[in-house]
Amino acid sequence: MFLRRHRKHAAGETYEYWTLCESRRTAAGPRQQVVATLGKLCADEPREEAGWERLEALLNGRPAAPRQMRLGQSPADALTGPRWEVVDVRGVRVERARDFGEAFLGLVLWRRLGLHSLLADLIEPGGEEAPWPTVAAVLSVARFCGQRSELGIAERWYAHSAMEDLLGVSWEKINDDRLYRGLDVLAAHSRAARRPRDRLAGGQPARVPPP
Repeated sequence: MFLRRHRKHAAGETYEYWTLCESRRTAAGPRQQVVATLGKLCADEPREEAGWERLEALLNGRPAAPRQMRLGQSPADALTGPRWEVVDVRGVRVERARDFGEAFLGLVLWRRLGLHSLLADLIEPGGEEAPWPTVAAVLSVARFCGQRSELGIAERWYAHSAMEDLLGVSWEKINDDRLYRGLDVLAAHSRAARRPRDRLAGGQPARVPPP
C-alpha cells in the first residue's frame, strides 16, 4: 500500500487530500485501487500533534498534555511551526523498522478495557523481569494480531513489532518459556479475570492469592 497526494483547484483556492492506495494484479495487468480517502488537508489550519512522549495518554484515551512552548513562542506558532527539514537523502537509511499499527490498536483496546489495572490488582508482583500483567498483554495483543503460537510470538513477532517500544520490555525478556508460564499464571486467576464488568462498573473483584 502507498499514499497518494491529490490537488484540486476550485473557486480560486487549492485543496489537498490524500488517498490510501494499493496495487493489485488483474487479468489486464497491475492496477491501482483506492482503499480509503483520508480527507482534505488545509495548510492554514493548525493541527494538534502527539509525539512519543504522549504515548501513555494516547493509550489510555486521555487528552494529551499541551506541548511545551519555547521562550517567546505563541501557542499558534507551536502548532503551525515548520514541518520540514533539508535532508541529504544519500545519507539517510532506515533502521529498526517495526510493525506499529496493529500492535498499537491491540494495546489501546487492552488499556481501554481496563485489563492492565485488573491484572495488576489480581497478580502480586514477585520480582519478575517482565511483570505478569505485561506478559498477559503481549499474549493478548499477539492473538489480536493473528499470532497462533507462543513460539512464534517469542521468536519472530515480538521482535518485529513495536511492542518492545510500546511496553518498554526488551525482546530478550520475551521467550516461549516466559509466555507459557504467563498462561499458567493467568489460568490460576481465570475465575476473577472473567469478571472485568464488576471492575468497570465500580466494583472490586476479590483478590486471588498468587501461585
